[in-house]
Amino acid sequence: MDALRELKSEKWFKKRNDLYTFKQTDDFKNTTKPTLRDFRSSLISDEFLSFLTSITNIEFNGNIDLAGQHYQRGGNLLCHDDELDGRRIAFIWYLVDPSWSEKDGGEFCLYGNDGGQPEVDYCNKVVPEWNMVVFFETTPTTWHQVAEVLSNQDRYTISGWFHGSVIPRPPFLAEPPVPELLLDQLPSGFQIADYIDPQYLVEETQNLLKKRFGKDSSIGLCDFLKQEKYDLIFNELRSSQWKVIGPPTRRYYGSLGRPKGERETGEVLQLKNFLKSKEMILFLQKITGLKIIASEEGEVRCFSAQNYTLVHDNEHQHKTFGLDLSLGFQDPALEWDDEFGGYTTYMDEKTELIALPPQPNVLCLVYRDVGCMKFVKFLTSQSPCKHYDFINTFKTLDEGDDEEDEEDDQDEDSEEDEEPEQLDEDQEQQEDPEGQQD
Repeated sequence: MDALRELKSEKWFKKRNDLYTFKQTDDFKNTTKPTLRDFRSSLISDEFLSFLTSITNIEFNGNIDLAGQHYQRGGNLLCHDDELDGRRIAFIWYLVDPSWSEKDGGEFCLYGNDGGQPEVDYCNKVVPEWNMVVFFETTPTTWHQVAEVLSNQDRYTISGWFHGSVIPRPPFLAEPPVPELLLDQLPSGFQIADYIDPQYLVEETQNLLKKRFGKDSSIGLCDFLKQEKYDLIFNELRSSQWKVIGPPTRRYYGSLGRPKGERETGEVLQLKNFLKSKEMILFLQKITGLKIIASEEGEVRCFSAQNYTLVHDNEHQHKTFGLDLSLGFQDPALEWDDEFGGYTTYMDEKTELIALPPQPNVLCLVYRDVGCMKFVKFLTSQSPCKHYDFINTFKTLDEGDDEEDEEDDQDEDSEEDEEPEQLDEDQEQQEDPEGQQD
């Protein structure tokens, strides 16, 4: 077919962020391909727009967006709505191979309305077919997604929007504020040596970690938990009952201890409490040099294929400084590949700052600046196992909030900075967790 042949010859651009992974062409308004140019002209003709108005009761202004999309294995477009800048009717023309079936994935999925937010799981789907066209009205509640492509088939489409008058959009539904626990509200009475590997309780090692963190604002502590404690908790996580939570415009994963999730018990609950305990905060302050003044409740999560979070997840954190903590659990025998997704990515408005892959028994600490966003990239169907993590965020004093404490820290740093330099090379390698990670 001429349209597909010309579409394949267009220039393609990779599109990848928290919401999607696919390739796209430029808008066809400037294309030199005759079939694509004629197709666009027919869509904005008076005859076709009058026909479209007769079946939708919507007046169109003649403006149209039109481009090609190419989804390959692992490609997807997560739950969203298209209501923007006068878009009134969306359409998709499928140019997939005639052999395409449900096992190839890539379905167009629609979500029901749950009190102004999309339901956790989609309620209807359309399997792509050769030369099929789908139209739907774009409103603030027509949530939809392109499911992950599961095979090596190429999912080619031409899609776009017909524009008309801008319709009012309801206020954005903000989530309830996340409560903060002040220091005197935190659990205590834990023996830190029962949890943390002895290498991280050595003063020289803590000084090294503080220097690294001060330089990079992030650090990973390999083999953080004692092995027997890690194994005990990992086994309990694998036998726990997980509840998938949403809304999918923010998150889609299994949860323990978040509203509408299951409750933690046993060793899992104890570790969650330990990670926000007074004893843990003292340890974190030693290895980061930060002044922690409050903690969130924390959460235990399970990520499997097709799970993710978007930048709107926990967006209350975008406005403040904070120390993020995560501790991962998964089969240590399995190597994690880029194609699996699942990376925790930190970014500002334009730039990816750091991407942390799922790792077993690694405590990751990241100090976020105001405006920094994060998300967990969609896990593809190729991911070999489930990944569990404990996460929390600690509120810290902003820079300059306490000049006296800052001067004290500088005095301590000058003394501590001298001690690691006295270590010989063998000793430094033994106590350097990043060296062990390599």
